Amino acid sequence: MNIILGKQAADKLSQKYTVLELDTFRFKHDDEPVQSYCVVEITDFQDLENSRADGVKHGELITNYQSGNWDETLTLIDELYGSWNGEVDSFYDVLKSRIEEFKTKDDDSWNYVIDRTAG
Repeated sequence: MNIILGKQAADKLSQKYTVLELDTFRFKHDDEPVQSYCVVEITDFQDLENSRADGVKHGELITNYQSGNWDETLTLIDELYGSWNGEVDSFYDVLKSRIEEFKTKDDDSWNYVIDRTAG
């Protein structure tokens, strides 16, 4: 799995490749958040067919994750696990861990943007 930053680069690559949105980062306090994406390999026709449907599910997963809809996000992770030859499974594992950690907190401070401005 290859990682790229920025919607413009993702849009350009998505004309030829399967590109999936991942996390959103903030690198400087005054800058707009930047999306990260992965480019996954399609190895055969069956992968191509599955990729289209799984890509829609992955988009739903990102929307639900960003909205804090934990149960739906976890359901979609379970459905998508193993797609794209398992290339995205490590990302799904990270999301599961974040959700489990956030569920234990008693506050409403959820923000899907990962802050990388410190340090």
